[in-house]
Amino acid sequence: LRIYGFDNVPIPNRIISSAVKSEKTDNFLLKNRIADFLVANSCYEMMGISLSQSRYFTDLIPFPAEELVRINNTSNTTTDIMRPTMVVSGLEALLHNQNRQKSDVRLFEFGKAYSRKSEREYKETEYLTLFLTGQVQQESWLNTTKQNVDFYALKNLVLKIFQSLGVQNFQESNLSDHPYISIGSKLHRGPTSLAEF
Repeated sequence: LRIYGFDNVPIPNRIISSAVKSEKTDNFLLKNRIADFLVANSCYEMMGISLSQSRYFTDLIPFPAEELVRINNTSNTTTDIMRPTMVVSGLEALLHNQNRQKSDVRLFEFGKAYSRKSEREYKETEYLTLFLTGQVQQESWLNTTKQNVDFYALKNLVLKIFQSLGVQNFQESNLSDHPYISIGSKLHRGPTSLAEF
């Protein structure tokens, strides 16, 4: 092309290409689609580290000690486990924002939680977590109601995500016997849990 130039390259009458169709869902594209939707709905993506403090899961959230994945972290001795749930890192992010007078926060995170099943068997589970706090609408002269976010604001956001992905035919039931959610709902298909809030 450098020698002849684009003007001298012959253009064929037809172009032949093959379409590639994958049978599996592309997780990267799915995550990007959800992230785009959440950002369009005034949410910010957070990225918490997968390390946490074991005292959270002995003092605050009851979690079986034998299921915690312990690590030897020499740089920070307080973060001594892999997080068994993503709730704590989200609550830490909310606390960080509230300590800086940022009370209207909408956060989401794609991440993994870790647990130990036996001496040499570990489980790594992917999650999407959503955290809402403050008012439904940002503070302005138009916002006269000053309505705070609640359970139904979170439920509405989850249902909108499902709708944007075309997820249908799921059941809703009360969330019972959850270690740290006292009142909530669960969206599921049979025994498979799709969302808990």
